[in-house]
Amino acid sequence: MIKRSGLPKHVTTFLDRHGKRRVRGRRHGVTYYFKSAPGTDGFLMEYQEWLAGETPRVEIGATQTKPRSVAALIVEYYQSAEWPVLT
Repeated sequence: MIKRSGLPKHVTTFLDRHGKRRVRGRRHGVTYYFKSAPGTDGFLMEYQEWLAGETPRVEIGATQTKPRSVAALIVEYYQSAEWPVLT
C-alpha cells in the first residue's frame, strides 16, 4: 500500500539533527533506517527484505568495544537472558 507521501506502508521520512533527510521503517517495535533512496530498485528490494525480517540486526557500539575488555563483558551481560528478568 502506497501512502499519500509516495512511501510504502510503515515508512516515513524526517530530518535528523544534522539536517540530513532520513528514511525510516517502523513496525512491531523494530526500527530500520534504509540505505537506498525511496523510489529506486534498491529501496524496493531493501523494503521487501525488511518486511520479511531478513535485514541484519545492528548491534550499537559493537565496533567501539575491544574484545575481552570490561566493556565487552558488560555488553555481553546486557544481551544475556539474565539481564531482562532482574527487578
